[in-house]
Amino acid sequence: MSIDTPGPSNETERRVIKGFLGLSLLAFIVCLVLPAYTVGSASSEMHSGLSYEKLLMGFLGPLIGVFEWYANPALLLSWLLLWKKHFIAGAIFAAVALVTGGAFLFRHEIIINEAGHSGTILSKDVGYWLWIASMAIALIGNATCSFRARMNPT
Repeated sequence: MSIDTPGPSNETERRVIKGFLGLSLLAFIVCLVLPAYTVGSASSEMHSGLSYEKLLMGFLGPLIGVFEWYANPALLLSWLLLWKKHFIAGAIFAAVALVTGGAFLFRHEIIINEAGHSGTILSKDVGYWLWIASMAIALIGNATCSFRARMNPT
């Protein structure tokens, strides 16, 4: 049976792919409307920004030494590769995203305004954890689909 021929194994495979992709996308979309982290400093009060703000401005991060935002393009590539059934490459990009995004756990300060003042990161909030979860789901999805494809070659 050709890989393009509809059949029970292809239908199941497509449902598994859609399930992991949908769950990862859902976690990512929900994270955007939740706080990513809380920052405080001696000169200002505590502030929690919504994750979508971090997504929109994050590409500027490398200018101030913050590279964790680049987990987003890696996550996007992992989703595309999962959809296209390139599971090994998708798992690699998801792992890169997870490691890159996870590096934020070790960051204790971040620039908080245009003047270059930094603030202490007081907590990683639910938006951050959902973002990480979306990467982990993409990794698990790609790895699971790769394993299933090796166990059930068509």
